[in-house]
Amino acid sequence: MTIGQWDVVVLALPYGQSVDPRPCIVVEPPARDGSLCVIPLSSHLELSQEWRDFQFHPGQPDFKATGLRRASYANGSEIHRTRGEVQKKLGRLEGQLLRAFRDWAGA
Repeated sequence: MTIGQWDVVVLALPYGQSVDPRPCIVVEPPARDGSLCVIPLSSHLELSQEWRDFQFHPGQPDFKATGLRRASYANGSEIHRTRGEVQKKLGRLEGQLLRAFRDWAGA
């Protein structure tokens, strides 16, 4: 499976009190050694802070390309994992949603 920057992938990693597989956004080009820098997502919007987090909603342009099934948010915490830990690729950020995310992330 080819993985690139801005792909939405599934990784099993701890996030808050959960260790369930969760979607993550690959925020840097994958390194030659197979390492990835990702930002995990959560669908528990009640924990999100609008002033801090980036929210993904089904009504946003280009949401469908992400492969996400429900509204989610990213809090900007970067985590390093390896390409071999990726369980699957859901989609990728594109168009207006990618531009908005990059602006939020300072990328």
